Amino acid sequence: MLNDGTHEQKLQQIAEIEKRLSEIKDEDILLENILLAACEIVNADAGSIYSFDESSSDLTIRYSVNKTLQNRLAKGEKLPFSSFKMTATSQSISGYCALNKTIINIPDVYNMDEFIDKEKTKPRPYNFNQLSDLATSYRTKSMLTFPLTMTNGRVLGVLQIINAADSEGNIIPFDTDSEFYISHFASSLGQIYEYAYLTKQLIERLVRMAGYRDPKETGAHVERVSSFSVEIYDRYASNKNIPQKEREKFRDTLKLAAKCHDVGKVAIPDVILKKNGPLTDEERSIMKGHTCIGAQ
Repeated sequence: MLNDGTHEQKLQQIAEIEKRLSEIKDEDILLENILLAACEIVNADAGSIYSFDESSSDLTIRYSVNKTLQNRLAKGEKLPFSSFKMTATSQSISGYCALNKTIINIPDVYNMDEFIDKEKTKPRPYNFNQLSDLATSYRTKSMLTFPLTMTNGRVLGVLQIINAADSEGNIIPFDTDSEFYISHFASSLGQIYEYAYLTKQLIERLVRMAGYRDPKETGAHVERVSSFSVEIYDRYASNKNIPQKEREKFRDTLKLAAKCHDVGKVAIPDVILKKNGPLTDEERSIMKGHTCIGAQ
């Protein structure tokens, strides 16, 4: 949680977080850090962050965090997580947020009002999906959901934080101050997220270009290599007690570099790259250089 202080001091702390986030270039690392920062700002116990594709209405959960469940694990262990995609509809809280570009603040997801307006003229279209709570024996209560938009108003994602806690650890609703601070935080993320999004698009184009030279290598392979690289580094950093700030900076660089590891194949001659038989020592040496070329 941010240190107690005046309104201006908290805004300054948020500005410092935003500056740190602006230095992150990899979209995956950025989204993870946005979620962690949002939970820190309002002392939330858990949350998820989604990416949103307006053209297909696909809503993909990218990262989740849960301090209560994480505390049950040994040091260095991580909660099991699988990214999954769903079609955004008004029947889900995150879907309604993305489609309507609106903030949703729910004091208790198990006891929601039947209407979404003060005049009680608009019936609530969405419900809370209890499956995750049932599977983990966790109890979601308060929830704050925000759209993440680009400078042109396009929705890139959804930020959803869960279970605000007071100084004694009791679960409380997200108050107006929490809503203000997260709203301020989310509104400033558009340009940061947009830059990381465009960086990812550029890398994906480079990977596709390399794929034309070597069709056996796929986008899924690139994602696996980058994810494995970061996971291995996380274990190493945890064992070596590397400071968090240094860890975050290296993770970002490592993730981008790992994604580009096969781009250098565009500079490898076809007679070597597509050779059916075993490579000679000289050819193998040339082939090994593709990762260095990709880094350049």
